[in-house]
Amino acid sequence: MNQVVTLGAGDYCHVQNVDTGVERLLEGPVRYTCRDEEKLVVGKSNHIVVERDECVLVKNPVVDGTVVPHVLKWDHYEYRFWEKGPFPLYPGETLVRREKLRVLRRGEFAWVRVVQPYTAEGGVRREPEDVYLLEGPTTYVPRVEEVLCVEAVQVLVLGRGQGAHLCAREAFLDAGGVQRRAGERWLVPGPGRLVVDYRCVPSKTRVVDAIVIPYDHAATATATESFVDDGGVQRRAGESWLVTYVDTDMYLPPPQVGVSSPSPRVHLGPTQYCYVEVWRPAEDDSGTTIVAQELRQGPQSFFETPTEVVRKGPLEADNLGVDESLLVRALADHTTTRGRAVRAGEVWLEDGPQLYVPPPTVVKVERRRAVPLSETEGLYVKDLRTGAVRLEMGRQSFRLRSHEVLWEKSLDEEVEELLRNGGGMGDPDIRKLQYFSDSITSGDRRPRDRTRAVTYMVPAKAAVRVTDSKSRGSRVLFGPALAVLGPFEEFTVLRYSAGKPKRPGALTSLCLLLGPDYITDIFEVETVDHARLRIRLAVNSYFRFDRDDADQVNSLFSVPDFIGGACKVIASRIRARVAATGFEEFHRGSARIISDAIFGEGKSTLFMPANRLVLDSVDIKTVEIADEKTRSMLSRTILQAIETSTRGMERKAEEETDRLAQEAKGLSEITRLRSEIAAEDAKNRLAQVKTDNYAVSAVGASRAKAQAYADVLRIEGETEVARAQFQTTAADTITNSEQKLQERRLQMEMEFRRREQQLELEMEASRASIEASRFTAQVGALSPALIQSIALAEPAHQAALLQGLGIET
Repeated sequence: MNQVVTLGAGDYCHVQNVDTGVERLLEGPVRYTCRDEEKLVVGKSNHIVVERDECVLVKNPVVDGTVVPHVLKWDHYEYRFWEKGPFPLYPGETLVRREKLRVLRRGEFAWVRVVQPYTAEGGVRREPEDVYLLEGPTTYVPRVEEVLCVEAVQVLVLGRGQGAHLCAREAFLDAGGVQRRAGERWLVPGPGRLVVDYRCVPSKTRVVDAIVIPYDHAATATATESFVDDGGVQRRAGESWLVTYVDTDMYLPPPQVGVSSPSPRVHLGPTQYCYVEVWRPAEDDSGTTIVAQELRQGPQSFFETPTEVVRKGPLEADNLGVDESLLVRALADHTTTRGRAVRAGEVWLEDGPQLYVPPPTVVKVERRRAVPLSETEGLYVKDLRTGAVRLEMGRQSFRLRSHEVLWEKSLDEEVEELLRNGGGMGDPDIRKLQYFSDSITSGDRRPRDRTRAVTYMVPAKAAVRVTDSKSRGSRVLFGPALAVLGPFEEFTVLRYSAGKPKRPGALTSLCLLLGPDYITDIFEVETVDHARLRIRLAVNSYFRFDRDDADQVNSLFSVPDFIGGACKVIASRIRARVAATGFEEFHRGSARIISDAIFGEGKSTLFMPANRLVLDSVDIKTVEIADEKTRSMLSRTILQAIETSTRGMERKAEEETDRLAQEAKGLSEITRLRSEIAAEDAKNRLAQVKTDNYAVSAVGASRAKAQAYADVLRIEGETEVARAQFQTTAADTITNSEQKLQERRLQMEMEFRRREQQLELEMEASRASIEASRFTAQVGALSPALIQSIALAEPAHQAALLQGLGIET
């Protein structure tokens, strides 16, 4: 099937003749059907559109597109611009790239290098390797015979404090008339405009800013290669020197110089010091460098020279108080300022009060302060020479010696938690936790200082056992007392049964509660007739012992869980006794049976010699049936009895209700009859009252109407009289006011005329005075000779002279 292609305006395609292999261009608008020997090589494509600010490079451009096959310039290139308009690509043409036109702004330049000979506009002949300068503002139109060497090179505008580093690519004579060698670098200082020569290496051309050296600062300059500076000084590669604010405030470094950032002058106050590392050449001229450290103390100030580095500082001297010390260690053998010879590694204390400055051969280890200890505080101290650890207690202000350090005592995490909780912990519903609340202090919740002595305030009526792992001994403390652990002592942790019913290990404590106290427990028993009962009771307990008897005291801790043991003994005895007793018998005498089971027949106490525990009384809280079947049967029996009693009470209540209803009905009838009689009496009295009220109201209305009419007449008369009085008073007031206003107007007119006459008199007097003064001044200004000449002159001449002087005759 023949191919059909529809081309619009601005479209084109390439069609090839299969027989001849010739391709031709087909442009729209057209709908074209390929012949049998033709095929579509390049499908429908858009014309190439070139914008105003761009161009395209085409390879193998067509010479004559009117003949087929088309004539092409093979391996040639051609730039096409916006003026050509949209165009198609002929068969064989290739679009290489699309690029923007290079626009050079005012003050910008570009070097263009010729690669092929051609004749430019104006008949200028360009040869290969020619380079010419293109100056903006302009748009560079590219040609295939040349390339743009530097794209839009902007003129370097150097301001004050700026310069340019240039590097010659080849030998040439620069604009200043200086012969430059290939590879030579130099500095062009500003300010001004600099056009970089194309014979300079562009990648090594850069604008540099001057190093601003503030007041009291200096910069270190280092020569990267040998050269002669502007002052004529020969600088060798690697040589360094200082440039201070005294030399210049803005230093423009040459290309051969590297400059560090300005550093301030090192100022040392009266209590400051620093360590300076100094490099000095050896005295034997071997070329080696000796590095030494110097201590510099204030007050002074200095710049770091290139051979000096302040390693530490400025540092503040240690101002040691009376209760302070500084532990120091010697790094090398030396003699201290106090004349003491020390060896490397030796440590000692510098005690206050003093202002201590360590020399370079001494390093500070730590600053120590005397620790004030109260009577209940202590510290663990270890001797580094012997390894012995001791406990230092107050009251004192303790100061460590040079061979002593604070020793940290570690405790089990469980003991730490017990100390934070006052010595006991467990579930919140355990009653015995309240005994430890007084031993909780505000500081217990903070992390413990392990170097401080471990203390615990033993509660009243409690005992704590402390064991020593070093001596393998133990001691018991009775509260209230403060327990202080030695370096190798530990608390004995006790675990008791707690809760209801008792749970083993539910309560953890550091204390043995000596009592008197009570133990509460819940357990089940079974009678001889298999009735299972749940008993909840409380038994008073305490320990009976002699504190002076060591065996009795140690036996207190022989039973780890005295609460659990006592509850087991009590439960086993009660179960044994109840197992031989019927339910009815136990129900009638449960208190006696339980008491006899625990203490024995006729006894009221139970003594346990193993741990000196005494149980002396029992309080039965509740006795409940534990078996559900028995409990349900008993509940049904009780419900039946309650229902029978309820029905009897209901019948009695119904009879009583009927009797009360009959009595109430009779009383209601009697009350109704009495109410009807009282109502008839009330109606008679009401009729009489209405009659009396009508008569009284008629008389009162007539009287009130007459009185009202008289009052109206009286008020009208009084109103007329008052109006006449007011009109008279108002007329008198208006007359008096007009009279006073007239009198005031006359007085003001008289005063105005008097003042006006007075001002006129004063003005006339002033004018006469001024005239007299002027005349006097004029006459006084005339010399006697002038007056004499006027007097001797003719009358007409005299009048003219006097008139010229402003004097009327």
